[in-house]
Amino acid sequence: MKKSYIFMIVLALVVQILLVSCTNSKKEAENTCGGTSDYSTNPEKIVSTDIKSFFIEFTHDNIYEDEKKYTCPHGRYIFEMKKENGNAVCNLKYYDRVKVHDEVTNEVSFEADLSYFSKLQTLIEEEKLESINGYHKENSALGDYLDLIIEYESGEKLSAFAQGGGVMPHLNPDFFILFFSDMAKEHGFVLIEIPEFIE
Repeated sequence: MKKSYIFMIVLALVVQILLVSCTNSKKEAENTCGGTSDYSTNPEKIVSTDIKSFFIEFTHDNIYEDEKKYTCPHGRYIFEMKKENGNAVCNLKYYDRVKVHDEVTNEVSFEADLSYFSKLQTLIEEEKLESINGYHKENSALGDYLDLIIEYESGEKLSAFAQGGGVMPHLNPDFFILFFSDMAKEHGFVLIEIPEFIE
Protein backbone atom coordinates (compact mmCIF):
# COMPACT_ATOMS: atom_id res chain seq x y z
CA MET A 1 0.00 0.00 0.00
CA LYS A 2 2.84 2.34 0.92
CA LYS A 3 4.69 1.57 -2.36
CA SER A 4 1.52 2.16 -4.35
CA TYR A 5 1.02 5.52 -2.63
CA ILE A 6 4.61 6.61 -3.38
CA PHE A 7 4.21 5.52 -6.99
CA MET A 8 1.06 7.63 -7.36
CA ILE A 9 2.84 10.68 -5.94
CA VAL A 10 5.81 10.24 -8.28
CA LEU A 11 3.49 9.78 -11.25
CA ALA A 12 1.54 12.91 -10.35
CA LEU A 13 4.78 14.91 -10.08
CA VAL A 14 5.98 13.67 -13.50
CA VAL A 15 2.67 14.62 -15.12
CA GLN A 16 2.77 18.05 -13.49
CA ILE A 17 6.35 18.68 -14.70
CA LEU A 18 5.39 17.72 -18.26
CA LEU A 19 2.38 20.04 -18.21
CA VAL A 20 4.41 22.95 -16.88
CA SER A 21 7.16 22.43 -19.48
CA CYS A 22 4.59 22.56 -22.30
CA THR A 23 2.72 25.59 -21.00
CA ASN A 24 5.49 27.59 -19.36
CA SER A 25 4.82 30.47 -21.71
CA LYS A 26 2.60 31.04 -24.70
CA LYS A 27 5.45 31.20 -27.21
CA GLU A 28 7.30 28.24 -25.73
CA ALA A 29 4.09 26.25 -25.79
CA GLU A 30 3.55 27.07 -29.44
CA ASN A 31 7.05 25.85 -30.30
CA THR A 32 6.91 22.75 -28.12
CA CYS A 33 3.45 21.67 -29.23
CA GLY A 34 3.98 22.28 -32.94
CA GLY A 35 2.24 25.63 -33.46
CA THR A 36 3.48 28.78 -35.17
CA SER A 37 5.39 31.26 -33.02
CA ASP A 38 4.78 34.92 -33.74
CA TYR A 39 7.63 37.21 -32.66
CA SER A 40 6.51 40.13 -34.81
CA THR A 41 7.02 43.71 -33.63
CA ASN A 42 5.64 47.10 -34.67
CA PRO A 43 8.66 49.29 -35.48
CA GLU A 44 8.34 52.99 -36.19
CA LYS A 45 7.85 54.22 -39.74
CA ILE A 46 11.09 54.45 -41.71
CA VAL A 47 11.84 57.98 -42.90
CA SER A 48 15.16 57.47 -44.68
CA THR A 49 15.44 56.38 -48.32
CA ASP A 50 19.25 56.19 -48.40
CA ILE A 51 20.09 52.47 -48.29
CA LYS A 52 23.38 51.41 -46.72
CA SER A 53 23.02 47.66 -47.30
CA PHE A 54 20.43 45.23 -48.60
CA PHE A 55 20.19 41.50 -47.87
CA ILE A 56 17.47 39.02 -48.74
CA GLU A 57 17.43 35.23 -48.68
CA PHE A 58 14.29 33.30 -49.62
CA THR A 59 12.89 30.12 -51.06
CA HIS A 60 10.81 30.41 -54.19
CA ASP A 61 8.10 27.85 -54.99
CA ASN A 62 6.36 29.74 -57.77
CA ILE A 63 3.10 29.95 -55.80
CA TYR A 64 2.84 33.69 -55.19
CA GLU A 65 -0.44 35.31 -56.12
CA ASP A 66 -0.31 38.66 -57.86
CA GLU A 67 -1.87 40.48 -60.77
CA LYS A 68 1.47 40.24 -62.55
CA LYS A 69 2.84 36.71 -62.60
CA TYR A 70 6.29 35.51 -63.55
CA THR A 71 7.58 31.96 -63.56
CA CYS A 72 11.06 32.45 -62.16
CA PRO A 73 12.95 29.22 -61.41
CA HIS A 74 12.19 27.43 -58.15
CA GLY A 75 15.00 27.35 -55.62
CA ARG A 76 16.76 29.42 -52.99
CA TYR A 77 18.03 32.92 -53.68
CA ILE A 78 20.46 35.15 -51.79
CA PHE A 79 20.85 38.76 -52.92
CA GLU A 80 23.24 41.09 -51.13
CA MET A 81 24.21 44.65 -52.05
CA LYS A 82 26.18 47.05 -49.87
CA LYS A 83 28.07 50.32 -50.17
CA GLU A 84 31.81 49.90 -50.27
CA ASN A 85 34.50 52.32 -51.49
CA GLY A 86 31.97 54.45 -53.39
CA ASN A 87 30.40 51.52 -55.21
CA ALA A 88 27.48 49.13 -54.86
CA VAL A 89 29.11 45.76 -54.21
CA CYS A 90 26.82 42.87 -55.18
CA ASN A 91 26.93 39.18 -54.38
CA LEU A 92 24.09 37.10 -55.87
CA LYS A 93 23.53 33.37 -55.35
CA TYR A 94 21.05 30.88 -56.75
CA TYR A 95 20.52 27.34 -55.43
CA ASP A 96 18.60 24.87 -57.59
CA ARG A 97 16.57 22.68 -55.25
CA VAL A 98 16.83 19.76 -57.65
CA LYS A 99 20.56 19.63 -56.96
CA VAL A 100 22.40 19.24 -53.66
CA HIS A 101 20.90 21.73 -51.21
CA ASP A 102 24.22 23.20 -50.09
CA GLU A 103 25.72 23.40 -53.56
CA VAL A 104 25.52 26.83 -55.18
CA THR A 105 24.10 26.44 -58.69
CA ASN A 106 25.30 29.87 -59.73
CA GLU A 107 27.00 32.81 -58.02
CA VAL A 108 28.02 36.18 -59.42
CA SER A 109 29.81 39.10 -57.78
CA PHE A 110 30.43 42.54 -59.22
CA GLU A 111 30.58 46.27 -58.49
CA ALA A 112 27.96 48.70 -59.76
CA ASP A 113 27.12 52.39 -59.62
CA LEU A 114 25.53 53.71 -56.41
CA SER A 115 22.49 54.78 -58.44
CA TYR A 116 21.23 51.19 -58.17
CA PHE A 117 20.44 51.82 -54.52
CA SER A 118 17.94 54.49 -55.57
CA LYS A 119 16.41 52.07 -58.08
CA LEU A 120 16.19 49.41 -55.38
CA GLN A 121 14.53 51.85 -52.98
CA THR A 122 11.92 52.62 -55.65
CA LEU A 123 11.18 48.89 -55.91
CA ILE A 124 10.96 48.61 -52.12
CA GLU A 125 8.38 51.40 -52.06
CA GLU A 126 6.42 50.01 -55.02
CA GLU A 127 6.22 46.58 -53.36
CA LYS A 128 5.32 48.18 -50.01
CA LEU A 129 7.97 46.27 -48.10
CA GLU A 130 7.56 48.54 -45.10
CA SER A 131 4.19 46.85 -44.49
CA ILE A 132 6.05 43.68 -43.44
CA ASN A 133 8.70 45.45 -41.36
CA GLY A 134 9.01 43.66 -38.02
CA TYR A 135 7.27 40.51 -39.33
CA HIS A 136 8.65 37.34 -37.70
CA LYS A 137 6.86 33.98 -37.73
CA GLU A 138 8.26 30.48 -37.59
CA ASN A 139 7.34 26.86 -36.96
CA SER A 140 8.96 23.45 -37.30
CA ALA A 141 7.28 22.52 -40.59
CA LEU A 142 9.16 22.41 -43.89
CA GLY A 143 8.31 25.03 -46.48
CA ASP A 144 8.94 28.78 -46.57
CA TYR A 145 12.05 30.74 -45.72
CA LEU A 146 12.59 34.49 -45.78
CA ASP A 147 15.30 36.62 -44.21
CA LEU A 148 15.16 40.29 -45.18
CA ILE A 149 17.43 42.99 -43.74
CA ILE A 150 17.65 46.51 -45.17
CA GLU A 151 19.87 48.97 -43.31
CA TYR A 152 19.72 52.71 -43.95
CA GLU A 153 22.40 55.36 -43.51
CA SER A 154 20.19 56.92 -40.80
CA GLY A 155 20.55 53.78 -38.67
CA GLU A 156 16.98 52.69 -39.39
CA LYS A 157 16.39 49.08 -40.35
CA LEU A 158 13.65 47.23 -42.22
CA SER A 159 13.55 43.50 -41.51
CA ALA A 160 11.32 40.46 -41.82
CA PHE A 161 11.81 36.77 -41.08
CA ALA A 162 9.76 33.65 -41.81
CA GLN A 163 10.59 29.97 -41.52
CA GLY A 164 8.28 26.96 -41.70
CA GLY A 165 5.00 26.06 -43.33
CA GLY A 166 2.43 28.67 -44.31
CA VAL A 167 4.26 31.58 -42.66
CA MET A 168 5.34 33.66 -45.67
CA PRO A 169 4.18 37.31 -45.51
CA HIS A 170 2.56 38.98 -48.51
CA LEU A 171 5.60 39.33 -50.74
CA ASN A 172 6.22 38.49 -54.37
CA PRO A 173 9.99 37.83 -54.63
CA ASP A 174 9.86 37.62 -58.43
CA PHE A 175 10.34 41.37 -58.62
CA PHE A 176 13.63 41.10 -56.72
CA ILE A 177 14.75 38.14 -58.83
CA LEU A 178 14.10 40.21 -61.94
CA PHE A 179 15.78 43.32 -60.52
CA PHE A 180 19.02 41.61 -59.56
CA SER A 181 19.08 39.30 -62.59
CA ASP A 182 18.74 42.31 -64.90
CA MET A 183 21.36 44.16 -62.90
CA ALA A 184 23.79 41.24 -63.27
CA LYS A 185 23.10 41.04 -67.00
CA GLU A 186 23.83 44.77 -67.38
CA HIS A 187 27.27 44.04 -65.92
CA GLY A 188 27.98 41.04 -68.14
CA PHE A 189 26.79 38.20 -65.89
CA VAL A 190 23.95 35.69 -66.10
CA LEU A 191 22.53 34.55 -62.77
CA ILE A 192 19.50 32.66 -64.12
CA GLU A 193 17.54 32.46 -67.34
CA ILE A 194 14.42 34.61 -66.98
CA PRO A 195 11.32 33.17 -68.71
CA GLU A 196 8.90 35.26 -70.69
CA PHE A 197 6.34 37.42 -68.95
CA ILE A 198 2.97 35.74 -68.38
CA GLU A 199 -0.12 37.88 -68.81
